[in-house]
Order: sequence, then structure tokens, then C-alpha cells
Amino acid sequence: MSEDVSEAGIESSEEQLSKNQQKKARRMAKMEIARKERRLREKEKRRKLKDEIGKSDANVPESYQASRKTCESKIMMRSRLIAAKGMSQRIAFHLCWDALMNDRELSQLSDQLQRCYGCNKKSSSPFHIIFAEFSKKGNLYSTCIRKHQGFEQYIVDMHEEPLIETFRKNELIYLTPDAETLLEVLDPSRVYVIGGLVDCSVKKNHTIDFCKKHDIQTACLPIQKYMEMDWSNPKNSYKRILTINQVFEILLKFYETADWKVSLPQGIPHRTGYVLKQESPQNCPELNQMSKSEGQSPEKIVEFNQIDQSDS
Repeated sequence: MSEDVSEAGIESSEEQLSKNQQKKARRMAKMEIARKERRLREKEKRRKLKDEIGKSDANVPESYQASRKTCESKIMMRSRLIAAKGMSQRIAFHLCWDALMNDRELSQLSDQLQRCYGCNKKSSSPFHIIFAEFSKKGNLYSTCIRKHQGFEQYIVDMHEEPLIETFRKNELIYLTPDAETLLEVLDPSRVYVIGGLVDCSVKKNHTIDFCKKHDIQTACLPIQKYMEMDWSNPKNSYKRILTINQVFEILLKFYETADWKVSLPQGIPHRTGYVLKQESPQNCPELNQMSKSEGQSPEKIVEFNQIDQSDS
């Protein structure tokens, strides 16, 4: 009886749609059924693999050897993420900006959060990730659930309470490109906040205004200190606005290496036109050695090299 009612409801709803919308709805329904069937097959495959894990290598077929290593690797990644909770540097994503984004931007944000989690999961030194002010009734949460299988099982802390109630204000450092203070080090006692806002339509000053209102300390990545613009390519954008996952990848690399010259190029796309600053002649041992052997000043050698490169 209930199936008849639901089918009747579907038919009545389809009658209100155009033909293209009806085709799209049927296609989406078929995709959803296929996705559920694929999940069941994967679940059965994992169950069989789990049974085989308990056996010795001699009894495990070769086809399962690689799968076993993959499974063990996943177990190690999971254990690192669990250990990172309460032990590693805290990175919070401030996810209260649903109302400022359209469906496309929400979809992009969910993809970026998924990339951040995947990047953190693969790291040998993962962050302790917090999704702050993240309402389970919001559009972003439903988008993440719909688009990314297993999102609810992410090894992160999810808080629906406001950011300033989840943490003390003096713990927070909000990362925003509008800040005047450069981020130099990661303080383990602080929580570094990344604003969960994808602004394809360029919505300016929302995060910095939030911080001013609540008296929260701000900082920006030291891009201008360690990088400069490469004017040789007119197609470069020279924008310092980065996606959420790009900021996260830079921070994660810096957490691993403690070197901005290594971490900044990791996340800043080449198309922006930013390159690492060249060392001055006085601080470059190689140029000083060349100047001594050739009897020229380091500045002249740099000038000569630049002319030589422009001719090539």
C-alpha cells in the first residue's frame, strides 16, 4: 500500500515537471540506485577481505596481497587521525556562511573540505581538524552528506555551537588575506581558523568584519614575504585569494617541514604568477664564490645571468 502511495506521489510530482526535468529526475534516481548497489558490493568485498586478513600470507591469494597492504595502510592512516585528536595542531574550519553561498558554491566548498580531509589523512603528521559552527540542519551539511560517501564517519570534531563558544577568544587566530599580521609559526596552544566561504562572486571582508566584531586575532600567510610576482607571463592572475584546500595544504606542509619556502609553493598555483623570491647576491654563497673566481661583483653576475636568460 505504501509503495503504491509513493509511486503515485512520484507520478504526480513528475506531472508538475517539464519533460527535461522528468528525464533528469529519473536519471538521478537510477544513479542513486546504482550507487547503493555499488556500496553493497564494496561492503561485501571489505567483509571478505577482513576475513582474509586474519590468515597468514601463505594462505592469502596473491590477488588479496595488495588489497591487504592497502587495508593495513588505511588502518594506519585511521590510527594517526585518531591520535591527532587532542595531540596535534588544531585547525578549525568556520562553517557558518551557508546563507552567503549559492548551491554551486556550497558544492565547491564540500569538495574542498573533502580534499582537506583526504590530504590530512595521507599525512604522516596530520592536524586535529574541527568543523566549527557546522549545523546539521544547514545546506552545507546536507550537500556534504549527499556528495561524499562516509562523510559522517570523518575523523574530525564537528560542533554546531558558535565558534566563540567552542573556543576561548585568546586561543583563536583567524586566517584571512585581509589581515595585516603575517603568520610566521604555528603555536600548538592556538587554534588556527580557516573561513569556510567560497566566494565566486567575491564577497569581501566578511571574515575580517567577523573578527573585528568579536575581537579575534587575525593573520595571513606570509606570501609577500617569501614570494614575488613573475611578470614574464601576461596570463598570470597575481591573486592572493586561495581556496580552502590550498590554504590547508600550505599549513600542513609547513607543519611537516617548518619551512615556508617549501610549503608556500605547495599550495599556490603557478597560474597566480607568484614565485619564490631570489636570494640577494650578498646572501647567496654560490654567487659569491663565482664572483671571487671570475673577479666580478655578485651584482654584475646576476645582471649578466638575467640578460643571458632573456636572450635564450
